Amino acid sequence: MDFPTFKEIFITQTDLNNIYEILEEKIDFTIPCYINLEGWSLSDVKKLIKNINYYYGHHNRSVNTPYPLYLVGSIILREQINWRNFVSKREELPEYFCRKIYLKNTGQIKELKKFLIYQYGIQEQDLNKTNRMLKEFNDQLFILKNERIHNLKLSNILRSFKDGEKGNQG
Repeated sequence: MDFPTFKEIFITQTDLNNIYEILEEKIDFTIPCYINLEGWSLSDVKKLIKNINYYYGHHNRSVNTPYPLYLVGSIILREQINWRNFVSKREELPEYFCRKIYLKNTGQIKELKKFLIYQYGIQEQDLNKTNRMLKEFNDQLFILKNERIHNLKLSNILRSFKDGEKGNQG
């Protein structure tokens, strides 16, 4: 079992010519990642961000969920680039995904399993598919409710019929 820890994605400025293929190869949506931009020019950073946004949009994913993609570099702060997850230095990355976990007992292992189940559940979903499933569920629920009401009516009719027979026999 793995606890998600940061993975560094190594991209150089010379890779920008075929950045989409590199992102396809290196980005993993199941773990938190970061790209170190120290020494990059402003135009290259903007081009990279544009390509990352296009890549995530093409895969119907969000840069922020389930695990964020961080950009590390002071240029983002200096130039006021519109990017939500950035830090100036690698040491400023959230500690939650930087730590190593050593499991000692079964309770800790159970907690990690529960975390992994939640992790797989927090993935971006197709809203149309979710709405369709909810509509189908509500339709089935409506049918079951109507059948239950019908069965209760039949049950009351049978009960009154049996009560009538007992009254006629006595």
